[in-house]
Amino acid sequence: MYTKHINILCPDKLTIIHQFVNKQDALEYIDILAPLLTQANFTKEIDTNQFILTGKMGTMRTKVTEDYLMINASPPKNMFGCNYYCSSIKDFKQWVSDISDLYNLPLSESNVTSLEFGGNLQVNEEPEKYYSILGESGTYKKEKFGSLYYVGTNKKIIFYNKVKELKKRSRDKIILNEIKDKYILRIEIRLIKKVAKHLRREKVQLKDLYNKEFFSQLVFLFRDEYMQIHKNNLLQPTLGTMRCGDGKNYLLASLIAEKGANEVNEIVKQIKPKFTPVEHSRLKAALKNLKYLSEPIPLLTELDEKISELINNTLKVNF
Repeated sequence: MYTKHINILCPDKLTIIHQFVNKQDALEYIDILAPLLTQANFTKEIDTNQFILTGKMGTMRTKVTEDYLMINASPPKNMFGCNYYCSSIKDFKQWVSDISDLYNLPLSESNVTSLEFGGNLQVNEEPEKYYSILGESGTYKKEKFGSLYYVGTNKKIIFYNKVKELKKRSRDKIILNEIKDKYILRIEIRLIKKVAKHLRREKVQLKDLYNKEFFSQLVFLFRDEYMQIHKNNLLQPTLGTMRCGDGKNYLLASLIAEKGANEVNEIVKQIKPKFTPVEHSRLKAALKNLKYLSEPIPLLTELDEKISELINNTLKVNF
């Protein structure tokens, strides 16, 4: 029996690759596995002339070729039925042992080629309200399609409304009843490809995800990615004794407050070709340092505190 945790981080979706020693081993394994899968289907690839078995082992999508076994799994969904809940390192290790038994293979040394890592925050307002305080982040491209995406090379950071997502899926109604009156903001880091390269390792194996040192690296990656995102404070001009220059700043701050910092940043991006690189950098710096511009915003203070609590709880549960 696995223990459900709510306010911690854990691995979510994984792609697991187990390489066979030779073609004969693979073909023998296909014969063993086929009766154990639901929706089992045999095909033959035209390009490679290889036999391929696909199907599902519970919630885990499975593919077997003459070279490898590939499993696409969400450990929380497999353990608890939904990734609203998270597992500890201890339970994750047990899960690896359990699925190794299911697949009749020692999977702990199998490679992990894609990885999602995240958790849920119970917040005070609707999750979408927090998107406006999250600005740009390094080389990521920021996109908003209902959810908030930061898209990088083979890597994404996603903020989304967990309750809204659960309402779309009838199978999650039991869990939805527990949280339907709550505001749940889910945050995920998705390492889509080249997981080992992102984590500066030669390879990442399934057993690494329950290694405390490696797990700490994932937690601190999550923290660092969040910290790298520029936060938009409340743009609140303040009255006082002002000179002409102060009045201009006041007026500009008022317009920025009305438009929102994200929209202003987009305008600054659009007019970049009109500036030399040096002058454009000066413009951005001037806007960031504008007088009468920044005032701590309660939503940001809350979000920072909830992120800190999520990280601390994760470390406390696992170490």
